[in-house]
Amino acid sequence: MTNPLRTLVICDFDGTVSKKDVGYNLLSHFSGGRWDEIDQDFVAGRIGSREAYQRMITRLQGIEADYQRVARELGEMDPDFAAFVQFCQERGMAVKIASDGFGLYIRLFLEELGIRGVEYFANEICFGPGGKMTADFPFASADCPDCGCCKQELVRGYRDRFDRIVYIGDGISDRCAALEADLVFAKRSLYHHCLAQGLRAFSFRGFSDILQVFQFRLRGVIFDLDGTLIDSFEPIFRSFRHAFQILGYDLQLLEGKRNVVGSTLEESLSQLVDPKDVSRAVQIFREHYRRTFAEGTRILPGVEETLETLAGLELQLAVATNKNGPLSREILEHLGLKKYFREIVGAGEGFASKPAPEILTGIAGRLGLPPGELVYLGDSPLDISAGRAAGMKTVGVPTGYYSALELGEEKPTLFCPSLREFIPAARILQDGMAGGKGQSA
Repeated sequence: MTNPLRTLVICDFDGTVSKKDVGYNLLSHFSGGRWDEIDQDFVAGRIGSREAYQRMITRLQGIEADYQRVARELGEMDPDFAAFVQFCQERGMAVKIASDGFGLYIRLFLEELGIRGVEYFANEICFGPGGKMTADFPFASADCPDCGCCKQELVRGYRDRFDRIVYIGDGISDRCAALEADLVFAKRSLYHHCLAQGLRAFSFRGFSDILQVFQFRLRGVIFDLDGTLIDSFEPIFRSFRHAFQILGYDLQLLEGKRNVVGSTLEESLSQLVDPKDVSRAVQIFREHYRRTFAEGTRILPGVEETLETLAGLELQLAVATNKNGPLSREILEHLGLKKYFREIVGAGEGFASKPAPEILTGIAGRLGLPPGELVYLGDSPLDISAGRAAGMKTVGVPTGYYSALELGEEKPTLFCPSLREFIPAARILQDGMAGGKGQSA
């Protein structure tokens, strides 16, 4: 019998488990704000958190009870964290906290939440005689002077004890750990860092979002078409230009209009030509495009590998597009991709166009699956909006007409820098985060 997967979840604390940065607010309170120049050096990257804490702590004095009292007043925990920990522990997943803040208040809040069995790694404030204080960094890296607690080394240290490591965080000190983890849940600056660096990441606002993903079991994937599976920009714009030339429109009207490809043809042309010419322009475009689409339409990188893998996992696959339905099927047949899909539905087939969710919920019904067991994968904010409205998890890939940052602004459930990057995530989501009944170490 195959042993169940061992899954480790490592959570940042300040700004993640806690809604606010308790450490920052705590030290600001007791210093009276007299450390602006230290904070400026840290934000500018001239010093790391370890040096910032060392310089700051010399300006403070007090007793531990006072710091605990103020930490209680300043802290606000995510209301769903305890339920998340319970969910993980009941399924054999280990949960640990890695913080570049201080154990002083982490201990306090874990105890108040009634959470047991969660080990934490953090810096420590040491209270000495006469109110003198020092900082201790038991989990600092000998090779890197930046962070007080090196989360990257912590993740690496558990690599041989766990089959899968999930990291959850929000800030600068989480960036190196995100490089080492198998899956990352990110918000705030960590999320934008993942987008900029091309790192696969789930977006979240709180632990209720994370818990929903942990409870999710993937049974099917619906794909957008243009910009997701195929690059059809050249033949589409060639047909736009042809229609404009026939109708006598200035071709410069098409400059900078790449993103109209995601809309229906009627909607796109209504933005570009007079209302009286829309119907005729649609007819001219379609006649020309049908004759010439094969010249320049290509399968995007990673598509065939991804579809072959997902089909091998016995996931139900479909296409939902704002492109004309019969033409979409003809294009996919021409490219040899039609065989992978149970359903291919497009414009003009009885559903409102995206971002309305009806085309997606309609496909879910045809597949015999509830929307909550499907993901919708696309390259545009419109796709993410439609998938969310349909009650599906969403996956954004910046393979079409929008940048990673533009796509990320819509907060897909999962951002993947390429289609291939969805493959390992799909395997995990199909099996569930625990990988069956896991074992904690």
